[in-house]
Amino acid sequence: MISNTNQHSVYQPVSCLMVYQLVPQQEVWGYPYTEDTPQYYLEQHQLYERKGKFHLREGVPMRPETLSEIVTTLAQEQQTERTFAGRVPQRLIYFSHSPEVLVWQVPAKFRSLAFRMHGVGEGHYPCPHLVFRVVNNEQLQVFATKSKQVTERTPLFQAPFPNISSNGQVCLGSARSWIEEPATYEAFMQQWERIFFDSLFNTDSYHNRAKIPLADLWKPLRGNDGVFPKKHLLPTTYRVNQLRP
Repeated sequence: MISNTNQHSVYQPVSCLMVYQLVPQQEVWGYPYTEDTPQYYLEQHQLYERKGKFHLREGVPMRPETLSEIVTTLAQEQQTERTFAGRVPQRLIYFSHSPEVLVWQVPAKFRSLAFRMHGVGEGHYPCPHLVFRVVNNEQLQVFATKSKQVTERTPLFQAPFPNISSNGQVCLGSARSWIEEPATYEAFMQQWERIFFDSLFNTDSYHNRAKIPLADLWKPLRGNDGVFPKKHLLPTTYRVNQLRP
């Protein structure tokens, strides 16, 4: 669908939609007119080019599948864009509308986590200070920091959780089905934190997420009233400013 006339070099016309509106008469194409007679008739004309000009071919009734695709496209373009409900959250570090990129802090705190790896089970665990980065409401990166005061030059560490690659990319697995389209960015951030922390952290598909094996790191932390041992965080080559959109 062409939504910008400056995009004519990208989109090329292939067909034309002709809309006919009913003019009530005694008969419609030989049939008696009733209140149930459709008010509109849609006809599709294929286009062909000759000598640099486009011409219409003979029209045919529009297929319901084609009309459904048009309606779906229009509905998607008319969807209300996400907004901030009030003040911009203090935890927000970077924001971009197109592409949609949000980077924010997730403070260190005790959380209910579900592990299933080498004797580490469900329980309350102290988590480190984290930085989330979400792109287009479909890709999640997570990093850890040793500092609660995050600046552009703050170094990033591997998030000490299973199934996170070296660049912070999270393998969402079945949790991808939890993704919705929140109306506000506050709800957007809450959604992604819930997707991450409510997931089942199973056997790690990657290695070197911390200076010691993850099972050895998390097992003694279950129900521990202390803080997360930041000495076990593994550094990356990234800094916060490299997450900028």
